[in-house]
Parts: sequence; C-alpha cells; structure tokens
Amino acid sequence: MIEPLKITPTRKAHLEAVEMTARNAEELAEWCDGYLSSTVKGEPMLVVYGEVGSYFANPGDFVIKYVGGNFGVITSEHFRDTYTIEDE
Repeated sequence: MIEPLKITPTRKAHLEAVEMTARNAEELAEWCDGYLSSTVKGEPMLVVYGEVGSYFANPGDFVIKYVGGNFGVITSEHFRDTYTIEDE
C-alpha cells in the first residue's frame, strides 16, 4: 500500500489570479493567451492552455498564473479554500 507524503512548500510562491466574469472574459482571454467560446446557454467559456492540456473556465472560476508562467483554472470554492489574497 502506498503512503502519500504530507508536504509543505519550501518557499512561498506569489501567484496571480483573476476571477472570470462575463464582463472581463475578453481581457482575461488576452491575459492568459486563451480563447473565448460559449456554453449551450450562451454564457462565455474561456479555454486556457496549461502545462498538461486545456482547461475550461466559466464565470466565477479563477484563472491562476503559476510560477514559471503556466496557467490553470480552479473553481471559486477551491480558490477560497486554498489561497489568501495578499494586500498590496
């Protein structure tokens, strides 16, 4: 039986994140070099190219720019459970 390791990052990584909305979808697509499509209901859907494939963001999801410049998508619930927004 495998025993997964419990790990903690050795250095604090500063990431960038943008929550997708219908209003910022075009600008967000430019920021992450993705492209816009739409759902069956006509809502915007953003296709984001990540390190291991494509990700799909809907309004309310967060697009994350990781260290190294790769992008990913996570739900708003996962974002709020995992990350703390830093004060500028």
